[in-house]
Amino acid sequence: MHASLSRHATQIALALVACLAIVCALWALNAADSGHTRDAVNIEGTPATLYRPLSAARSQTPVVVIAHGFAGSQRLMQAFAVTLARNGYIAITFDFPGHGRNPAPLTGSITEISGATQRLVASTERIVAFAKSLGDGRIALLGHSMASDIIVRVAQAHAQTGAQTGAQSDAQIAATIAVSMFSPAVTAATPQNLLVLVGDWEGALKQEALRVVSLATAPAQAEPGVTYGDPATGTGRRAAFSRSVEHVGVLYSQDRLREALAWLD
Repeated sequence: MHASLSRHATQIALALVACLAIVCALWALNAADSGHTRDAVNIEGTPATLYRPLSAARSQTPVVVIAHGFAGSQRLMQAFAVTLARNGYIAITFDFPGHGRNPAPLTGSITEISGATQRLVASTERIVAFAKSLGDGRIALLGHSMASDIIVRVAQAHAQTGAQTGAQSDAQIAATIAVSMFSPAVTAATPQNLLVLVGDWEGALKQEALRVVSLATAPAQAEPGVTYGDPATGTGRRAAFSRSVEHVGVLYSQDRLREALAWLD
């Protein structure tokens, strides 16, 4: 009898603990979603999600276009989008062709500039064009892995357009944040205001991050965690490593989220 009552009491206690855990999880999810709105949009056939801050005026809000890596989707980039939206930025995530919920196929080799790279650049350009209609005209790009090379090329194309037309304030990308980056397109001067974020367990990509920052500091060798140049003039460059994370974990690293936010601020 006593054993039966004891088991019953234990079951009730476990049920209460489970309910409490569910309540806490729901509260945490709600807290994470507070401070911004989230809307699914379709941009010329591309599935995308628009994250907006609740308090910021549209006329004073920059826009950040966020691109995912190979075999990923926009859902993997949600942590960056939520962080930025809760801190006053409009953020847009989207699915590349052949990824996520995008029904369009991705054709061509991703190792060839004339193949998939051009298609991915064109896809990103459509999102950037849409972004111009949203905030105050300032636009930044953030991309992971494969997309780091894509956003570098998009930023460079806008810088070239701005130089040709003289419409610098309208055409140029204000900042580029490359996560787990590899891009042979980076030069000593472009893209402007480049931040490279890498996980500490991404050995080769850490060396690549220091290499591209060192292009602007040569002959001196760049060091991680040091900002070079002047972001106010577009010459800012920085490489930052995140402890104890790898190629995917870097997307959820709290210090990498803070680094990205601080760079844009």
